[in-house]
Formats: sequence, C-alpha cells, structure tokens
Amino acid sequence: MFEFTEHDIFLLDVTVEKKQEGHSNHSACA
Repeated sequence: MFEFTEHDIFLLDVTVEKKQEGHSNHSACA
C-alpha cells in the first residue's frame, strides 16, 4: 500500500497537467 500525502498528490497533478500540455501544444515543451 502506498500512502499519498497532499504534497505527493499535488506533484502528480502538476505532472499530469504538464504531460497534457505537452501533447496538445508541443511548443510548451521547449
């Protein structure tokens, strides 16, 4: 079992948002 703190969840949300932005707008990856 993994215990997720609010900070871990926040980092996961940010990572997902960055990946989605990268796929929808490649210029954001630069």
